Amino acid sequence: MATSTGPPLEKQARFGLALCVAAGMLITTSSTAQTSSNTCGTLAANKYPVNSTCVPQAFNTVTGYTAVYNPGGCNAAARKDAFGWFQATTTLTTVRYTPTGGADAILHVLAACGGAVLGCSDVGVGNGAETVTIPTIPGNNYYVRVQRYNSNTNMTGNLCIFNPTCLFRLTLNDSYGDGWADIFGQAYVEIIVNGVSLGLWSLNAGFTGYVDFGVTDGDIVQVIYSDGGALFYDENSMDLSVNGQCLFQSYTPPNIGLAYSVTADCTPSTTALAQDCVGGATICGNASITNNSVSTGCVLDLDASNQGCLTSFERQGSWYFFSPSSSGTVGFTITPSGNIDYDFAIWGPFSSVQCPTGPPVRCSWADGLFTPTYLTGMGNGAMDVSEDQNGDGWVQTLNVMADSVYVLYVDNFSSTGQAFILDWELTNGASLDCTTLPVELIDLQANARSPVIDVTWTTATEHNSHHFTVERSPDNVTFTSIGTVAAAGNAQFRNDYLFVDETPFRGVNYYRLEQVDMDGASVRSQTVVATLTNSEDRPTLYPNPVSDVLNVVFPPAMGKPVKLVILDALGRAVAAVSTDDLSGQRTAQLPIGQLAPGWYNLRIDLADGSVVTGGGFLKNRRAAKPP
Repeated sequence: MATSTGPPLEKQARFGLALCVAAGMLITTSSTAQTSSNTCGTLAANKYPVNSTCVPQAFNTVTGYTAVYNPGGCNAAARKDAFGWFQATTTLTTVRYTPTGGADAILHVLAACGGAVLGCSDVGVGNGAETVTIPTIPGNNYYVRVQRYNSNTNMTGNLCIFNPTCLFRLTLNDSYGDGWADIFGQAYVEIIVNGVSLGLWSLNAGFTGYVDFGVTDGDIVQVIYSDGGALFYDENSMDLSVNGQCLFQSYTPPNIGLAYSVTADCTPSTTALAQDCVGGATICGNASITNNSVSTGCVLDLDASNQGCLTSFERQGSWYFFSPSSSGTVGFTITPSGNIDYDFAIWGPFSSVQCPTGPPVRCSWADGLFTPTYLTGMGNGAMDVSEDQNGDGWVQTLNVMADSVYVLYVDNFSSTGQAFILDWELTNGASLDCTTLPVELIDLQANARSPVIDVTWTTATEHNSHHFTVERSPDNVTFTSIGTVAAAGNAQFRNDYLFVDETPFRGVNYYRLEQVDMDGASVRSQTVVATLTNSEDRPTLYPNPVSDVLNVVFPPAMGKPVKLVILDALGRAVAAVSTDDLSGQRTAQLPIGQLAPGWYNLRIDLADGSVVTGGGFLKNRRAAKPP
């Protein structure tokens, strides 16, 4: 997964110490085959099975248990605790503890008894499920600690340990950089997997933060957003990705309620989304269009310069291109499947396919409140070219020119995912032709093949394409051109391309393509990611979360002087320590007590000038939050 550039998110219910990861799962009937233990260790009585889905087993803290170990983090304290352990079977494992009877639990997953914390969770509400997803090594033992928040009384509950297929990442952004809270309230987002809530999350400070959660192919993932009464909610946005591939990017602010829903696929198609202009569909002829988009795509194509009457930017919509084979007049009617607010805009005429750069030539909306019905379109006797607050949902028909290209965006302002039907009305000799995008990109991948990374892509068709520029970024923000590849020009058949990045970054590399047309018009693809790393080169960080001193344990391959650099949420270096040759000493210590609480990343500068990603860690507050 991509390395985060932001601080961690916090659970909405307690707004205190942040937790790191959450995961989705299936809930089944509880079993009593296992019990917890008062002590930490590989005892037969408290070894828990690892399943493909969540299969709860009894895991209680009872009256006779005593306080054994306070690992810190997630509001942990020296309270009586219960332990279990498991042996990993795959490289990714989810641990979930669900208390019963209204208790508020805290969950830790440890590398060893009394050792490094690999992940922790504190939802902060009674009966809240605590979930941690961590990378694991098959065959290695891991230890589970459960504590009742701020209490020494007994607690009943269930533990399940299972292997998700992959990690989803939900990133929360704030354009002003002060988080999602103000004196009026705090915006938050809820993640639901297969009907099970993973908790409420918010961004307490900074420009960005994220939460990772495990899913299995076929899980239903829902993202619910609330502005929480915050005054400056219009600074908020969020996006969802899997394995570095964007699935969804909200507008600013996100739609209140169900912002996004998807059936999990851990190997999503890299084809550009039809919800992005670059992935727009070509309209052939005057057949009706039926669609029910549930996404805003991964590129924000609309802004103040080109949105026209769509003043809320993009909601849930799809892009289309059409080109008249004969000049004439074009009209249409958009009929929603229910009382749904559908809007649209048209740009053009253009000499070739391109995304809008200026105001639309037609724009309208119909919400059933200010308009007589939910029908909208071009025609019905309307004479205006753009809807206003007193409009009726209709604008004037459009006189089109043969062989020109027009761009159509149909937008579901209600963000319900319910369908619409668009019926064309072609008069005065107008007819529609099939005009394809300059490049129909059907696949884009980046695959690490140490010491290089192969960037491959495939086009189904090409029209007047000149070349591809390959761009790379270490952070998915700042991209640099690293090479060009000549395009096929015009082709109605498949073309496969390969670019070998011979000098990739150590760690995470993001790639995208800029496709340049014969006339200089260009469009960029979605982003893909590849990680170039040798598992023997990555150090172990503990404890994590950490309060005062971070231990960095180097593998044998690190037997040389290095510089350890700590980066804050904005990627700025806030602390650095140079080490001597580590051929004998494998552990370096970083004092971090002076750092503010939050999420940081470790960068390792090697003597040869290369850089290794050391991983992230959470700096704790010194004082525990009061109950």
